[in-house]
Amino acid sequence: MSSENSKFDQESRVEDGIVIWEVNGALRQDNIGDLKKKLGKLLHEGHHYFIFDFEGLNALDSQGIGFFISALREIRTRNGRMVLIRVDAKFAALFELTLLNRVFEMFTDLETAKKSFGPVKDKEPV
Repeated sequence: MSSENSKFDQESRVEDGIVIWEVNGALRQDNIGDLKKKLGKLLHEGHHYFIFDFEGLNALDSQGIGFFISALREIRTRNGRMVLIRVDAKFAALFELTLLNRVFEMFTDLETAKKSFGPVKDKEPV
């Protein structure tokens, strides 16, 4: 594997009350600590609605999958919601094989995912 494929980067922004979180490169065990810290910070700041964008993701290990399961659980305990977008065929197959396609909501594009949340700008979790 080239070093380019093993790099990981993340970026997040808030649009209409929803955190859009882009994950790029190889999401592996050594990146999970930073993701957990960032998720904790965002939840502490009062964010409850998340869209994880997989468009730039090229590798995902079991720890990476575990992060998303844990994130979903954390977000749901705060009556929030999390969806995945732009999940390519290899990851979609992995989610289907592990039956995680029944756990995660997945959308093909950002606008459709955002619309699925309805108006959340001023909505507080119950």
